[in-house]
Amino acid sequence: MYEHFKDKRCEVIGIVLHSETRKKLVLYKALYKSEKYPKDQL
Repeated sequence: MYEHFKDKRCEVIGIVLHSETRKKLVLYKALYKSEKYPKDQL
């Protein structure tokens, strides 16, 4: 589990590559609900 600097908790799923840039990104699942995204969204 990872805690964002704004006190938002996330579950890290893994490291992925952007399909066009090949840049490494962190894939995580939000463990909180917000107006923009529902809880448990990847």
